[in-house]
Order: sequence, then structure tokens, then C-alpha cells
Amino acid sequence: MPRARIRVAVVALVALVILSVGTLSFRPASAQEATPTASADHPLVGAWILDRDTTHPTNPQQLIVITADGLYLGVEYGGHTTAGVWEATGPRTAAITLRVLPPAEAVPFVGLAVIRGTVEVAADGLSFTAPYTLEVAAPDGTSSGEYGVTTARGVRITLEPMGEPVGTLAELEGATPTP
Repeated sequence: MPRARIRVAVVALVALVILSVGTLSFRPASAQEATPTASADHPLVGAWILDRDTTHPTNPQQLIVITADGLYLGVEYGGHTTAGVWEATGPRTAAITLRVLPPAEAVPFVGLAVIRGTVEVAADGLSFTAPYTLEVAAPDGTSSGEYGVTTARGVRITLEPMGEPVGTLAELEGATPTP
């Protein structure tokens, strides 16, 4: 079953990318876009693999997409999602504010996690570091206060050529093909 969860997470990320790219091309202008805070040529724009805590060796990684119009979309193993905004603060730096839903096991609803941080993209554009704090905002408006600072690290997803297959997807999943 873990392979099925990975497949669902990948499908969800692809859908997010398609939706975000589609809205970039066809979305009408709005007052929010009047202040250019993000940029298509900023090195943060793209798809990344995120390690949200570099001191924790076994935490799940996230797949994230950062769009040119200031959106941040992330999905983690099991479908856990993150959404937020970013704003360029320099040629290779940015500020981020993210909202994270608690895991489904956290019932009753205890509030949204709020992540605030800064990002610095490496000179080669292939990685970034992002120190951040985390706060839990309860539905009634009370706050846990900010905790941290923790550092995340991102590695850019780059285009790779297709290799020579060593087997079929059915073999990988352990399924027996049916005629």
C-alpha cells in the first residue's frame, strides 16, 4: 500500500502544478497583482524537494511548487498539504508565510499551524535554506506563540532524461498482469 500512497501524492502534486500553471495563464488581473512581490525570474520559482527539518533524519520530505505570482503549494507523503505565499526580498532571498492543516488524526480540529520564515537560494539556483518559526493558531484566535528557529532545505527538481527500464510498473508494484 505505501506505493499507492506515493502514487496518490504524486498525482495530487501534478494536479496542483497543472492548476497553478493554468491559473497563471488565464487568471484576470486583480488588485492583489498590482504590487509585484514575486517574480517569474526569481530563482525560488520552480519545483523542489523539501526537507522541513535538517536536524531530523527521518522526517518525511515534501514536494513543493513555488509559482511566479507568489504562491507556495506543498504535499507530503500521505497527502498532508501546505499552502501559503512568498515575496521576494532580494535577488536570491524571500519571505514566506504558510498555513498547514493538522494531521487527520488530530481530531478535534486544534487549529492551523502558521509557518513564517526567510529563504535564501544558493548562487547556483539548485538549493535553498529556510530558517523558520512555527505557531499554532487555535480556531478561537488564541496562539501558542512562535517556536523555532528550525531550518528547512530545498533541492530543485531538474529535468532528467528517461533511462532504460529494468522492468514493468506491474512488476514494481508486485501485481500480476491480467490478460
